Amino acid sequence: MKKAEGGYHGYCVDLLQHLTKALTIPFSHEFRLVRDGKYGARESNGNWNGMIGELINKVTDWSAY
Repeated sequence: MKKAEGGYHGYCVDLLQHLTKALTIPFSHEFRLVRDGKYGARESNGNWNGMIGELINKVTDWSAY
């Protein structure tokens, strides 16, 4: 997923658009970059950062790169 002029594009964006049309239950979504700009690694204190940390800490429900 990459941010381009006018929004995001890529496989994950296309997949979400298809799911939105195919599902009978409406849902909302928002694309945003991970706050710390990292994919996710375990820190020395045992916590995770990046996309993995946001999933574990329930900051986000779904993540892709």
